[in-house]
Amino acid sequence: MTTNSSNKVKNLNEEQTVLAEYDLPSKKYRPVDPDNWQSIVQWHGFENSITDENTGSIYPEDFEDEHNKKMIRAYSKYFTRYFLIYQNKIAGIFAIPSYESISSGSRSLMVIEGLYILPEYRNMSFSKLILQDIYNLACSINMAGIRLQTEYQWKSAVNFYLHNGYWLLHWNDGLNFVRMKSLPDYKVVESDSWLKLYVQNDRSYFPLISVRNDGDCLHWIEHEWGEKNEDLRVTAETTLSLHLAIRGWPLVRAGEYKVTHGDCGGPEAFATQLAFWKTPMNEM
Repeated sequence: MTTNSSNKVKNLNEEQTVLAEYDLPSKKYRPVDPDNWQSIVQWHGFENSITDENTGSIYPEDFEDEHNKKMIRAYSKYFTRYFLIYQNKIAGIFAIPSYESISSGSRSLMVIEGLYILPEYRNMSFSKLILQDIYNLACSINMAGIRLQTEYQWKSAVNFYLHNGYWLLHWNDGLNFVRMKSLPDYKVVESDSWLKLYVQNDRSYFPLISVRNDGDCLHWIEHEWGEKNEDLRVTAETTLSLHLAIRGWPLVRAGEYKVTHGDCGGPEAFATQLAFWKTPMNEM
């Protein structure tokens, strides 16, 4: 933020306005007034479409219910809702933490919620545009990057994040995808019976993990790359495990791999998590 904008910050509503005006392009994004109930209801109506489209069911929400009103108003204290504007029409929505929530100088990740593009505006790269703008915003205020959460069953969202090079940080309470300044760009290449994860160093890509599909198990090879970085190794292992699951490859490695649980790690741990997600609630 500029010094001029910082001096104008007086209260939460002004902070939200400053964040929108100075850090996100105002012609593309319109913040939802936290005192405009009609706009808030419109935003949450679009948000509900995320679940409706991914489950094939419609879950009507009573926005006049006092409990729902209380929850929605509480959300306004911590998140700023936005409309994506295209040709003077609403093309999508998202929400990010209010300026008050992130003004303490934290290096944590900026959480993005409710990212949704209306059907008639899809395949126009709007999601990539939004995520790039928010990532730039996060970096400009010294945050570590951005984080989004989705469900494993929502394959279109999962494939979108994987295709665009987002790392899977962990699968606690859902799939948590990140883009972080501390993590290099990566790509996954499938060739014959091999799947290889490459990481970028300068302008070149180097193999970090190679996996061969041997039918009932995986032949797993970890390559040496630069300085030892345990966080990168675990995140790469976690991310590649999701790539394997999406392709229907076996989630067990040949040899002795004892870690079969946790919210991140190799294919065995992810297989355990998938089994947990598939377990009926009354059997847990």
